[in-house]
Amino acid sequence: AIALDVDHNGQDDLLIDYGPSGLWIYRNNTDWVQLHSVASKSLTNDQIQDIEQCGDKTVVIHTLGVSTRTKGKWRTDRMKTGISSPTAIDCDAKNTMWIAHFDGVSQFDGKTWKTTKADKLGSGANVKVLKDVAIGSDGKVWVATSNSVAMYDGSTWKVWEEGKGFPKQQFFNRIAVDPK
Repeated sequence: AIALDVDHNGQDDLLIDYGPSGLWIYRNNTDWVQLHSVASKSLTNDQIQDIEQCGDKTVVIHTLGVSTRTKGKWRTDRMKTGISSPTAIDCDAKNTMWIAHFDGVSQFDGKTWKTTKADKLGSGANVKVLKDVAIGSDGKVWVATSNSVAMYDGSTWKVWEEGKGFPKQQFFNRIAVDPK
C-alpha cells in the first residue's frame, strides 16, 4: 500500500493492490473505490510488484512491464522498455522513474529509457537480482541488490559489498532513505 494523491485534490489517498481483485483506493479517508480491475485489461497483469506516484502519474510495475495512469487513462509498456522482472520503483524530484529489475536499474525521464547493468552495481553470483530502489531528498539514487548496495550521485555509482564496506557477504531485500 502507498499513500498518494491519486485524484489530485490535495488529500492523500491510500492505494492497495488486491491481486486478482485489482487496485482499490481509499479516497480521502471516506470510501473505497475500485481504481482498476483485472477484467478491465487496463493493466496486463495482476502480479503487481510496486506502486508509486510520480508527478501527475500513478505508476504500477508488474511482472509484464510498466503501467502508468494519467488523467484517468492507463498506458502499459509491455517489456518494450527492456525491463525484465521489475521489483521496485521510486521517482526523483524531476519525476524521473527509477525501476529496479533483474540485471539492472532503469530510469525514464518521460522520453528516454537508460539502463545501468547489474555488473556496475556490484559483483558476485546474486548481483543481477535487484531488490529495491530509493531516492534521497538530495537526489542520490540508492539500489539494493541481493548482495550489494549502490549509490548514484548523478554522475557515478559507488558500491558497497563484501570487502568494500561490508566485512562479509550480506543479503539485502529493501532499502530506505531518511527523508531529512
